[in-house]
Amino acid sequence: MASKNLLVVLAIVAVALPSVAMAAEIWVGGDKGWTIDFDYQTWAKEKVFNVGDTLVFNYTQGHHNVIKATKIAFD
Repeated sequence: MASKNLLVVLAIVAVALPSVAMAAEIWVGGDKGWTIDFDYQTWAKEKVFNVGDTLVFNYTQGHHNVIKATKIAFD
C-alpha cells in the first residue's frame, strides 16, 4: 500500500515539476522597460507566456508606477 501511495506522489510530482521548471521572469518592455510611448501590445504579441511566469516591471521609482488592481476596481 505504501509503495502505491509513493507511486501516486511521484506521478504527481513528475507532472507538476516541468511547469514549475519552465516558469520564466519576463521583463515587460524588454530593454526599454516600463515607459511611455511604447507599443506593449505589439511587444506582447511577440512573446509566449506560460502559467507560472512572472512579469517584471522595470521602472523609475517616483516617475512611473505599477498598481495591482482587483477585477472589480479594473472594471
